Amino acid sequence: LIGGARMGTSPDNSVVDASQRSWAVPNLFLADGSVCPTQGSANPALTIMAMSSRLAGRIRSGAAMDDDPAARAGAVPARQQAG
Repeated sequence: LIGGARMGTSPDNSVVDASQRSWAVPNLFLADGSVCPTQGSANPALTIMAMSSRLAGRIRSGAAMDDDPAARAGAVPARQQAG
């Protein structure tokens, strides 16, 4: 499916940043169609494959780990430990 975990520029209006990294959960990346902000008129398979390939390359090279969206956002609350 398309959408559901929208990609965007702020945790106020999206679930992941442009690098497909979760704003709220450290080191969680989404590599599927759920990050697409809208559904186009064409089959999204190639777009999803391209975005997933790009993400895999960034994770493999370590570049994805250097870009922490929570640090950039500043507004995302830290997760609380249970107990």
